[in-house]
Amino acid sequence: MLDAYLMEWGGMLLRWLHVITAIAWIGSSFFFIHLDASLRPAADIPTGEGGVPSQYLAWRVQGGGF
Repeated sequence: MLDAYLMEWGGMLLRWLHVITAIAWIGSSFFFIHLDASLRPAADIPTGEGGVPSQYLAWRVQGGGF
């Protein structure tokens, strides 16, 4: 009897953890898409040569530039 009760609560907690994790995953994806879309070329760098270093680092971390 107690095992069934604990399994029910454990299942509910795991389902809610899954929902919260999915929301966080989607939210962070939108955030990093926004960071990637906000990259602008620096004025003193020739076309096609790169961007602002701090923003370039943001792309490298999330965009798979490693």
